[in-house]
Amino acid sequence: MTTPLDDNPALRRKVYVTFWLLSITLGGFEVFFASYGWPTPPWLHAATGVYMFVSSAIGYTAWSNTAKGLSDVAQQAQEAMSSIQDAKNKIAPIASGAIDGGKSEESKVKGD
Repeated sequence: MTTPLDDNPALRRKVYVTFWLLSITLGGFEVFFASYGWPTPPWLHAATGVYMFVSSAIGYTAWSNTAKGLSDVAQQAQEAMSSIQDAKNKIAPIASGAIDGGKSEESKVKGD
């Protein structure tokens, strides 16, 4: 299933930013009224209800446009971990030689 925003990343970004600013604004009003012990006005109840309803569509659009990218991120992380492990395997013999004064395992056994 596709959404109207799937093929338009610039518009999608604007919608996400607008949605983010709206959430900060509504949350700020909620905190303001609650901090003074005032009853929440009806318009804020209505706006919060509409916001929550619309958030399901916005959340689905965000998920559908990032779920594909998560597999790419996981693959990049796996490649990075492999590179780190390779580097550790290359450094370990060098580091152990520096620690024991450059003596190899054979020379340690022979008593050199």
